[in-house]
Amino acid sequence: MELISSTPPAMSQDQFQDAINKACEAAVKKALNSLDNHISDVVTTEVNSREEQLCNSVATQVAAHLKK
Repeated sequence: MELISSTPPAMSQDQFQDAINKACEAAVKKALNSLDNHISDVVTTEVNSREEQLCNSVATQVAAHLKK
């Protein structure tokens, strides 16, 4: 019966560098995706807020005009 070693197989310097590069690329993609989602949420919130402000402003102006 052969025992399974818990030590990972040796890597060449190129394999090691490739593994590091892939890990960094995955981390950067995840961070950018999270940032993209955050930006989208912030923009949506700001647009909704401005839309509400505009509606309130128009309603106030219409009410003032109708009182005249």
